Amino acid sequence: MTIHWVSLAIVVALLGFPAPLSREVNRRLGNPTRGPAVRLTRMTGLLVNWVDLLRGMVGGLLLEHLAVEANPQVAGAAQRALLVQGAVLIACLLPQVIRFRKEFIFLAPVFYLGGITLALPPWDAGLAALVVGCGFALATKTVGCLLPVTSVVLAIYGYFLDGLNLSVILTSGLLFLPVIVSLMFLKDLRYVSAKANWSS
Repeated sequence: MTIHWVSLAIVVALLGFPAPLSREVNRRLGNPTRGPAVRLTRMTGLLVNWVDLLRGMVGGLLLEHLAVEANPQVAGAAQRALLVQGAVLIACLLPQVIRFRKEFIFLAPVFYLGGITLALPPWDAGLAALVVGCGFALATKTVGCLLPVTSVVLAIYGYFLDGLNLSVILTSGLLFLPVIVSLMFLKDLRYVSAKANWSS
């Protein structure tokens, strides 16, 4: 296994540092008053979410194809490379989820994880999972179900498509991580949206 440190540094810069939010979004995120449920359509109106999608996708592709290289002729090299990739992704994801606004709050980086979902697994599995997850979010008029549904669909579809694909397992776990972290601290997940920041 070879680590290309320059590429890895670019990956960390892309994935590890949250995109800056506007003063209005920061104000709503720091306000503990529960508002109306967030809808996916309200999230698409913010440029910062599309920036998150792009940096998640580009960072994931760089990590997968350039930053960490596994020699296929060496036994266990692919598994070790995936462990390094997983450690980098988890370390970069946590600052996206855990923020401080007067108190610690927990964000669901939906677009950021959407970009990673399109980058790491086979593209058709990631795309199918996102389409189903977004469909559920639109049908239920809340984004609270998007990450769990996408994670489950990705795991099932990925299994039937490619068996026990470790990259798919990693990405499914990353999609569930914000939910797990919020449950551990008994906090609601908040969302970067144009009008509201709560899932329900």
